[in-house]
Amino acid sequence: MKASEILTLKNCNEQLILLKKNQSDFNTGNIDDSISFYEGKHAILQDEVLQDEWITEEVMNSEGKIEKKSFCVKKTKLALPYPQQIVSNCTSFLYGNDIDLILNSGREEEKKQEAFNQFVHIWNNDLRMMGLLKSATIHACIETRSAIQFFESDGKVKAKVLCRKKGYDIYRHKDGNEKLDAVIVEYKRDKIDKGRLRSNVSTTDIWTADGLLRYEGNRFISEESKKAPIKKILIAYLEQDYPEYHCVRPIIETQDYCRSNHSQVNKNIGNPALVVHGTLTKKPLYSATTRIYEVQAPDGFDPSKNGSGRMEYLELTTAPESVKLEMQNNETDIYRFTWPDLNRLMTEAKNGNMSTQSMKLTFLQSFVKLAEKRITHDEFVSRCINIIKELAAVVYDNNNIKDLDISFKYNSILPDSVSDMINMLAVAVGAGITSRENAVRILTINGPETLEEIYKERLEEAIVANAKAASANVKLDGVENNRNEEGVN
Repeated sequence: MKASEILTLKNCNEQLILLKKNQSDFNTGNIDDSISFYEGKHAILQDEVLQDEWITEEVMNSEGKIEKKSFCVKKTKLALPYPQQIVSNCTSFLYGNDIDLILNSGREEEKKQEAFNQFVHIWNNDLRMMGLLKSATIHACIETRSAIQFFESDGKVKAKVLCRKKGYDIYRHKDGNEKLDAVIVEYKRDKIDKGRLRSNVSTTDIWTADGLLRYEGNRFISEESKKAPIKKILIAYLEQDYPEYHCVRPIIETQDYCRSNHSQVNKNIGNPALVVHGTLTKKPLYSATTRIYEVQAPDGFDPSKNGSGRMEYLELTTAPESVKLEMQNNETDIYRFTWPDLNRLMTEAKNGNMSTQSMKLTFLQSFVKLAEKRITHDEFVSRCINIIKELAAVVYDNNNIKDLDISFKYNSILPDSVSDMINMLAVAVGAGITSRENAVRILTINGPETLEEIYKERLEEAIVANAKAASANVKLDGVENNRNEEGVN
């Protein structure tokens, strides 16, 4: 169903329900939980078992009197910033250094070159587009969806990032051809109404190619709705099914709990406890967090000579090995499933520990993961370029900008040449790391028709396989039905 058809319905609630219908399964409650986890608000910090404990003891003061004092027994809680590391690495390796804008045509025409230079200035200076792209990517990696909204302000093209963290709920709608035809943005704002300030006004903006439709609650606000300056939705939308660290989140939590549960042991290993053999004369004194014991040495003990009174360090050597092993196993899984593995690649390359060929083989899964991720971001960046071209042509009154043929190039670690990419993907398909469909989709030399050919080939293979299986069953049935009842060969 098209967005234009949905918007003809009279009931606003029905409109919103239908417009938000083809969203991913990751709901807003899960998104809020994901944001908390990314920000380090780990469940371990609220765990009752690991909360600091207050105890009251009777102690003897300096005057020899007994009095009650309360002491806090601290239990160290460690939540490591793995989610931040995963998301930052994902964003860094997607874009590398700032992407290069390339003018594909009209180099010989001076006006086209001037228009391209103006576009580059808008991209770098007016919009600071790389910052917006990276910010939107980070939020999509955490919250699963974000967007960049474009608009005109003070005679310039401007843009801002929309995401749940910034107070916006974003939804997208696709038509029957899987083409984006509406973006819905819910948020709260302050507005002046009849000379009075109204705060936290619940607002819903529905963006289509025709323009902006604004609602307050169930009420349509016609005077605040606007026609689009260009026949495009002025929003570039980015979505993924799950946060980047979704698959390894249980491992991260296990690792954090393991560290926290052993933290007291780790302290003792790092600072071995001093054990003194002797007789205590009275209850310990306290100085800040240090207990001070007065010890009566055994009879005839001279501290300047060897005697029966002695001091030794208490060391526990078995516990840390199990902790270390647990950490190593979890870390291996985290590196295998997420983006820190690429971080390790850069370290190995920098130290010169690996040849180029061994890097390709060792980190093949990471390369393919990055290549697959790029498909979505190619569309995202291309849409930003197209919106800016058409909007800038109107705002700056220069139609040459609209006619520019602009492409872009990443500056990161994926192979640049098509032949290297084909070899990499061929090995990956053979190793079962990715499917042929994904490999074809990643290669820029292939179009939708190539993918169709693969589907046909798969279908033909399945038909042949089914025919062979059916034939084999018929033969078996024939053998079964012609048993030798006499038992004579």
